[in-house]
Amino acid sequence: MQSDAARARRVYSMPEHQAALMHLRRVLDDGGTVARAAAELRIPKHTLYTWRDVAEGRRRRKRPEAPMRSGFKAVTVIPPAAVAPAAAPAIVVHGPRGLRVEGLSVDGIAALLRALD
Repeated sequence: MQSDAARARRVYSMPEHQAALMHLRRVLDDGGTVARAAAELRIPKHTLYTWRDVAEGRRRRKRPEAPMRSGFKAVTVIPPAAVAPAAAPAIVVHGPRGLRVEGLSVDGIAALLRALD
């Protein structure tokens, strides 16, 4: 889920970048600041700093993608075949002194309990 800030993020066109950078240059030449230019343009000042740094070659636009390491191969993941429904859960009987009986049918358990009674 995106935050409100991420949803409100605006994408600027290249002509908007260029116009903003020209305005920034005029403001800076007149003794102003990046913060003032950003306020006049209603653009976050960190965005203007980034655009300026990219235009002046001090920063790359995006990080380059890391190359794949050799030795790794592309694979295709195939979903498993439909699994048969699980069998009815096994009945486990717990008796006195740690007695534990597994794997008997209901009839077998009944017969065991009658024999122990």
